[in-house]
Amino acid sequence: AARAKAGGKSGIVWSFSPEQQIKIKNGPFAGFYAELQTAVDANDRIKAQLALFGGPRVVELSAFDIEAI
Repeated sequence: AARAKAGGKSGIVWSFSPEQQIKIKNGPFAGFYAELQTAVDANDRIKAQLALFGGPRVVELSAFDIEAI
């Protein structure tokens, strides 16, 4: 799985990788668990799949709003 690299706006080296399970800490989906679909991009954002009512949904989130589980 591809790893995120330094070079995002924050300069932080993120260790999140696709298919990793994460918990959302902030925002409208706070408390939800999800599976990453992408590594962190140059804008410190990721895409994750949530299991919501009506089926899975892919959402874009800030890497600051998620944590590894």
